[in-house]
Amino acid sequence: MCADGSRTFCCTGIVVGVDEAGKHARILTASAAVCTSEGILQDPKPKLSICLPNGTVLEGHLLFFNDHYGLALLDIMVDFKPTLAFFGASPQYGQEVFVLARDRESYLKVRRGSILFREESLLGRNHSMFLSCEIPECGTGGAVIGHDGMVTGMVFCHSPETAFIASSTILICIEMWTQYSLITRPVLGMHLRSMDLLDISHLDKLSNCYNINKGFIVEQVTTGSTAEIIGIRQGDVIVFHELCGSTLPQLEEFLLSRAWEDMHRNIDACMMVDFKGDEDGAQDRL
Repeated sequence: MCADGSRTFCCTGIVVGVDEAGKHARILTASAAVCTSEGILQDPKPKLSICLPNGTVLEGHLLFFNDHYGLALLDIMVDFKPTLAFFGASPQYGQEVFVLARDRESYLKVRRGSILFREESLLGRNHSMFLSCEIPECGTGGAVIGHDGMVTGMVFCHSPETAFIASSTILICIEMWTQYSLITRPVLGMHLRSMDLLDISHLDKLSNCYNINKGFIVEQVTTGSTAEIIGIRQGDVIVFHELCGSTLPQLEEFLLSRAWEDMHRNIDACMMVDFKGDEDGAQDRL
């Protein structure tokens, strides 16, 4: 997949849907295909060329993009039923996976790697996960799959490690846009780090000295944010009692789902998260 004209960027896509008549297919790819590095749409009506595995080139139309999650959804007209991707369970740290990509001639390229035990908030993007392998040229937007052949995420470029977004987060974003034509996302106003990735000595101290066995450590609080106003400070530990998980990508997915539920209840999304005692979180300072 590449931008028409200058042909300065080429990436891979994933077929995620076909309409009931079988005339239109939806392609998921990276927002870098249509956006600048600042997340601004390159052209109000970008011209996109979609090269299929059989060499056929079709015109693509942009349906939506979200720079924060690095997603873009395209539409193409087809006269055949393309093979759809099947999304599997959420990826796990240490899991061996494969990255599928297409080069400029549409040849399939495969890389094998594992999901790193690493968390990094890239410009507030808590959903990013990282791989041990590099991706080939044009690999941005390619599928991350497990041994069962199910898609567990979509890859995008990052240095020094390759980053990707989990399939569960992708599906929530697509469904939210399909229903409401927008994506509301949580803005915490702070940078967090999962306790799960601390070394054993720190975990032992937190457990024995503070009776804290799970949660997220506050590394930085944004000036003027709701978190700062209500008194959250660096070194606090935030516990989300309704969260069935303990990693930053799982937290992002949990908060994104809460925003989606609010939209279901016709509550205006305020684009921030309020911590209200034990209802949404508890806090302890180290």
